[in-house]
Amino acid sequence: MKHVAKVLTIILTLALALGMVACGGSHTHTAGTQWENDATNHWHTCTECGEKMDEAAHTKGTQLHFNSEYTTQWYECTVCGYKMDETAHTHTPGTEWKSDGVNHWHTCTECGEKMDEAAHTKGTQLHFNSEYTTQWYECTVCGYKMAERTHEHAYTVWTKEGNYDVLSCACGETYEPAVQKIYLDVKYENSIVSVNTSAQAEIDLSAFDASAYTSAMLNTDSVEATFADDTLTMGVAQFELKYGEYTLAVTLKDAAGTDRTVALPVILVTKVFTDKAGFDGMSAIAKECEAERDNFWGGYFELGANITYNAEMANYVYPPNASDSAEGGFCGTFDGCGYTIVGMQINRWTADQPYSRWANCYGVFGKLAGGTVKNVSFTNAKIYMKGSIIANCGTGLIENVYVSFSEITYQVGTGNKVGAFFAFGVEAGATIRHCVVDVTNTVFKDYANNQQVLDEIPADCCLIGTWPIRDGVYIIGAPDTNTYCGEPTPSENDIRGVYESMDAFAAAYNAENSTLKAEISKWDSEYWKITDGAISFVNKG
Repeated sequence: MKHVAKVLTIILTLALALGMVACGGSHTHTAGTQWENDATNHWHTCTECGEKMDEAAHTKGTQLHFNSEYTTQWYECTVCGYKMDETAHTHTPGTEWKSDGVNHWHTCTECGEKMDEAAHTKGTQLHFNSEYTTQWYECTVCGYKMAERTHEHAYTVWTKEGNYDVLSCACGETYEPAVQKIYLDVKYENSIVSVNTSAQAEIDLSAFDASAYTSAMLNTDSVEATFADDTLTMGVAQFELKYGEYTLAVTLKDAAGTDRTVALPVILVTKVFTDKAGFDGMSAIAKECEAERDNFWGGYFELGANITYNAEMANYVYPPNASDSAEGGFCGTFDGCGYTIVGMQINRWTADQPYSRWANCYGVFGKLAGGTVKNVSFTNAKIYMKGSIIANCGTGLIENVYVSFSEITYQVGTGNKVGAFFAFGVEAGATIRHCVVDVTNTVFKDYANNQQVLDEIPADCCLIGTWPIRDGVYIIGAPDTNTYCGEPTPSENDIRGVYESMDAFAAAYNAENSTLKAEISKWDSEYWKITDGAISFVNKG
């Protein structure tokens, strides 16, 4: 018995030391892994004796919790997860609409549940982005973009502006009718100028969806015309020798039968030249276009093909003496339309007055009186003694013109200027814009010394012209000096330059931060192109 008692004593001692006795004496608790709780506290219980351990008050979290039906809400203790402040949940809608491609809804500000969900209601007003490239309708409830797509102008809205009805797109963009040309094809046969009694002109009216035609007026003159298949057809003889820009007022009925009067910009083109023979009649036709005004030549002329001329200009368009002080000159328009005249020669002068500064200085158009010469190239051109390819003097616009000379015969030291645009003085407002003179392969000769070939360009030779406004004018193939750009020295407002070669021009064009490239980028690419920095005229022939 003594041995049994001794063993039990040893076992009891070990149990007490290990905390394995449920009660009585010293005990070390072993906490369970699960929290237990009531409405106030949470705790662990000892796995051996069941005693509470780590007991503390609940800590209320900030997140609101809901049941799956969102009918009940509560917070949870951040320690044990006990539901605190459990109550019924009532949705509180937010003020902002949510949407998808079908419906819109509010969401509860507390649980995020959808509320007030319904299908979009499409409004009747069409909306556009600021560039008018995209259009859409909006839901009248939530503003959702419906039927969003690329916007294409549909001109269906009529408004009244002054004397005319204007057609607009629903986006507010106004329909701008394209300028339409009426080709008069004035005749020049056996030195007689006459209107073309058989030529017809057609005006496209398809944009207006007209159901019928009522009348037409060219400015204040009534026009006889017929209407069929959205096209207005008229004989051009009724316009006689009018030329240039006009407004054709056409009254028609729209699809609803309401009278509408629209203003169409038109250009009456006097004649289109396609060969040398036709071109040689321009002077006579131009004079008839201004028959009632002495010393004025008019008309609106175009090129319809390249012309190989290779001769002296047969019939100059110029006023008598081509003086810078006499009234008159070419007041019309010559549009080369991108074509080229090859081998134009300006040779005329009077033997007994070969050195007169003002008289006998010829050019294709002699003197400009507010006229325009544009979009044309003269290649292999020649000048003998003095004058200019375009004009001697005057005022007007020379634009998008390229001139390359093969030969210039010049009276050195006399002041008898030669040039591409204006030979001598010009009047206020005369402008040379976006033009190039190329003397890269030009032979310069001295008239006074039996046309001896000169080693360099004469110091008083003027290749651009004197005193015009220069808005982008360049000479290629000449030394870099202002002498060859006209008198006086160009002002700060002039954009011009002189380059010894096309390579020099290309180098300036391709230079970093090139001001030349910045200038040429403004030029009309329909008539000019740049290849590796070299500039050339776009020949449409």
